Amino acid sequence: MDQIMRELREQRRRRGIRLIDLQEAVGYHRTAIGNWERGKYSPPLVALADLCQAIGVTLHIEIRP
Repeated sequence: MDQIMRELREQRRRRGIRLIDLQEAVGYHRTAIGNWERGKYSPPLVALADLCQAIGVTLHIEIRP
């Protein structure tokens, strides 16, 4: 999850999206989003989907046995 969040942070920055912009778009506090990006905590999957949509990226997760 850490690698996914680091990549999302990079994509957010490339697009010039601030944490406060994401907070307004997805309804999660910018402190929580920042903690997720730094790997301090993992976001709920629904939040991850919301972040991807707000940033304008798609997420493909492969689950293997």
